[in-house]
Amino acid sequence: MAFRSDAEWQLQLAIYARLTAELPAGVPVYDGDSVPPGAALPYVTIGEDSYEDTPDKTHEEADATVTVHTWNGLSGSYIARKGAKTLIGLVSRALHRRPLDAEFVAAGVTNLKTPVCVREFADAFKDDDPDTWHGVVRFRVNLTEG
Repeated sequence: MAFRSDAEWQLQLAIYARLTAELPAGVPVYDGDSVPPGAALPYVTIGEDSYEDTPDKTHEEADATVTVHTWNGLSGSYIARKGAKTLIGLVSRALHRRPLDAEFVAAGVTNLKTPVCVREFADAFKDDDPDTWHGVVRFRVNLTEG
């Protein structure tokens, strides 16, 4: 269990580091619970995750999904549906099939093999607020004890 809770947090930190390094200035990244009230659009949040333990005889292992949300409005650099899809593309380009090795090294992670995020789903739609577009991108990640 300690493996998984450590791995979950390390994965979130690595994704946060990658997104903050690669998304354009002016597109902040927040943990899903830390968006300031009245935050200006656009922004990205690291949202829900799920983990399923899948150990083999020699290694601790877990399959994870991580959902990243994008939020944009009807003005600014990322406008409406096109802006939502652009932000989804930027998030996907930062994470899809790219090892998180540099982020794990920077965080001092030594107990995991370098994970690779694989995009498995994306969608963009109008939020409850008619002036806001919401993008959702889900990634699958295998976490293996190294």
